[in-house]
Amino acid sequence: MSVLDLRRPEARDALGVALDDLTGPRASAQAVAERARSLGADGMLVPSAARRRAWNLVVFPDGFERLGMGRGRNLHPRPPND
Repeated sequence: MSVLDLRRPEARDALGVALDDLTGPRASAQAVAERARSLGADGMLVPSAARRRAWNLVVFPDGFERLGMGRGRNLHPRPPND
């Protein structure tokens, strides 16, 4: 499974988006998802619009075929420093 990690500046640069653009209107978020899919991504790590400093994993529908579930464990990783 290929996940585009938008916590990383180089991934945002590849899509031509700024960090603040990722929590905007739904239409712009959908455009970012379309660009990520065109690059071959099965999903994205994106900032949460609901929780400050939190991140969400978005899995595109086709990506579920390649999704592997490991043993569940609650982790709270910090995003890499920008």
